Amino acid sequence: MKDTMLKDGLDNFFLLHPIYGNHLGRVALTFTLYFINGNTQEIQHNICECIREYVSLIGDEARCCVSPSSSRLLLAEDGKLELMDEETIRRKQENGSSIAEFYVASHTSGEDYDKVPAKFSLRTVLLINDAEFAFDGTPLDKEVSTLSAVFAPSFFLLDKQPLTFADLVLKWCDALRPQSGAAGWGVSQLSDLWLVGPNKEGLARYLLQYPGLDLPSVMPTSRFVHHIASINWLTILCDELAEQIGGPESLRSLGKEYPLARYDGGHIIQAGPTPQLGDREHGDVLPQYGKVHELLRPLYPPLEELTYITDGFYDYHPQTRRVNIESAEKTERDLRTFFSFWMDRYSADVKVPPLFR
Repeated sequence: MKDTMLKDGLDNFFLLHPIYGNHLGRVALTFTLYFINGNTQEIQHNICECIREYVSLIGDEARCCVSPSSSRLLLAEDGKLELMDEETIRRKQENGSSIAEFYVASHTSGEDYDKVPAKFSLRTVLLINDAEFAFDGTPLDKEVSTLSAVFAPSFFLLDKQPLTFADLVLKWCDALRPQSGAAGWGVSQLSDLWLVGPNKEGLARYLLQYPGLDLPSVMPTSRFVHHIASINWLTILCDELAEQIGGPESLRSLGKEYPLARYDGGHIIQAGPTPQLGDREHGDVLPQYGKVHELLRPLYPPLEELTYITDGFYDYHPQTRRVNIESAEKTERDLRTFFSFWMDRYSADVKVPPLFR
């Protein structure tokens, strides 16, 4: 009974909208990798291998997927799902599609898919042809594809697995050779990408309360060729980005409390023995994470380009609990203030009331 209660508590830590109370996310162990060369057969083969391994790992929890061929939500039949494979990607590529997407998760119904963040999910968005939305003229071999995996916390923290969380991250980094990435405590978001954007405004406050919490950006963007999205317990950094902050010697200067693992093309920085969530309300702002954050600060995009975290951050009136929109200029100031706070989220000096007032 005690183990069951612990498992339920770990796996059902929901993040609710501060006003409306609906589910915005679920705290989970997550990792997101940003990698290039999604148009090549090697990476396409390896991403399909990662998908197959994920489904094998989570077993019966793989209950639904979005069909890679028809884009329809499919529930598992006799325990089987339609997985993305190399042939599906090749056909899309030959037909001129810009992307190949795949999503698999633990939802048991369409209603769950729409309303409840999954305990387990994997989403990949693979750039396979010149993207119509690549307005900056980035060449295809420099366009970033993404893979984001979500695990219920008890899967690694309580249950015995063939690989540890860190070992799985390293294995997939070897396969995909990412530009960057982050792994640790993160947010399992609603599955429908149309809802992800609007919900990020509500989730943003939790990123300040829990400085060890990551909000993965699952949509491809070329900014992550030369910039990182965030840091976490495990921070993934390719050799090119590492050189910009002093190379391996600079990473080793963090000290023995920050073990380094080498993958094919980069490094994984580990901030301490276990993932930490922190809680600003209790004065726990994770200074160990903060040391990695400060070293890698030059690798973040400019403040005005942090919109992958959220592109809206509204001020709620503390009495009426309604959005206080005085002007477009004030809304923009509130957003930039949030970005400033997020970039200083490991500092004890940042104090953010629940409703940002």
